[in-house]
Amino acid sequence: MMPLRGGSPYTGFVQTSPEPNIMNTRHAGAGFSLGTLIAVALSWSANHSILWAIIHGFLSWLYVIYYLITRVL
Repeated sequence: MMPLRGGSPYTGFVQTSPEPNIMNTRHAGAGFSLGTLIAVALSWSANHSILWAIIHGFLSWLYVIYYLITRVL
């Protein structure tokens, strides 16, 4: 496995600078957002259903706004 432009194939670092000690990294953007976590928590507290929590997690901020309009305001 060949390193990418001077980086190590095991660390995921890719050297993009002509300086030998300056390294830039690239990261995948997968993960849970704050909106997803809030939506799942609100859904679980309201419905106690894993299926609804997953569905509301996918809808994330839309469900949070809906919850605020229908339950809080």
